[in-house]
Amino acid sequence: MSTSSPWAGACALALVGILALVFVRRTVVCPLPPGPPGLPLVGNVVGIDTEAPWLTYTEWAKTYGDLVYTQLLGKHIVIINSEKVAKDLLERRSKSYSDRPLLIWDGLQLGLLPYGDRWRLHRRSFHQAFRADSVARFAPLQQQKSFQLLRHLLEEPNQFSEHIFDIDRHERGLRV
Repeated sequence: MSTSSPWAGACALALVGILALVFVRRTVVCPLPPGPPGLPLVGNVVGIDTEAPWLTYTEWAKTYGDLVYTQLLGKHIVIINSEKVAKDLLERRSKSYSDRPLLIWDGLQLGLLPYGDRWRLHRRSFHQAFRADSVARFAPLQQQKSFQLLRHLLEEPNQFSEHIFDIDRHERGLRV
């Protein structure tokens, strides 16, 4: 007769899942600089002096070099410990390391496109449309829409949210 409970199986399965997650998270595609070994899940949070973290980074630089990799609560962090390396990576090779996270809202990519030809096109279009001398052409439409909103609010003040959403829906229709 077996005395094992369903909880023992669930705990064993959870432990295997956590170990698999830790192993998968440690597998990184590109090679990383050397750094201190961390604890599972929390990384090197315990080893950093919260009052003066730069002192910890300086000690790591003596052991691991000017470029140190660490992991803090699942975030991969590379610490640059010398001005020479910082200038080399962030100024001379900035095109290789500079990028933006992709942010999509309402089907449009907003301001955080990765660097490249598309980013330059968006930037040029934005500057042409919103230069100080170009913004004046939007004034008649802004005035018309503000008068429309005020008229609707006077007629039906209890429908405030609907009036705001009507303007938003109308503007979405103009974009398509």
